[in-house]
Amino acid sequence: MKTILLLPIFILFYNFSFSQKPDTVKAVTPTIYNPIGDGYIPYIVGSATIPGYEIRVMSCKNDSSVTLKNGTKIAGLSCILSENKEYIGGKLIFEGDTTEIRKIIVTPVGNDGAKFTVRGKDFDMSFTLDNGIILAYESDCAVFSTENVGIWTIVKKEA
Repeated sequence: MKTILLLPIFILFYNFSFSQKPDTVKAVTPTIYNPIGDGYIPYIVGSATIPGYEIRVMSCKNDSSVTLKNGTKIAGLSCILSENKEYIGGKLIFEGDTTEIRKIIVTPVGNDGAKFTVRGKDFDMSFTLDNGIILAYESDCAVFSTENVGIWTIVKKEA
């Protein structure tokens, strides 16, 4: 049933993908930001231009989505933030370099943006909602792309 509900949402999001940032839905546009079945919010991960990261529709529980001070709702990053403690002590990987994750934060930028930052022991990685996307979100890791920087990964700490 959720798959059937996600298809129209995916089509709706795909049509808005050129005017909306991939992980944001403004609370003032209820036609886009509406919880689907059982209180879940859809969001898109992946890319049509980066091989190996097909576009997928995922969902985040409505009550776990983060609303920034500027009113921006973030669904995909909210899932990562809700698992923040599982990533602290894990790995931040970029171009063969690895460092231990110390902190994950999201901060508002301007009127409708946000900056996602992963602070590591030796280096940090970040993107704004204008220059980065979530390429993949799995049970043990998340993969991101920052425009003009590259693809980077965060991995949960081992139990």
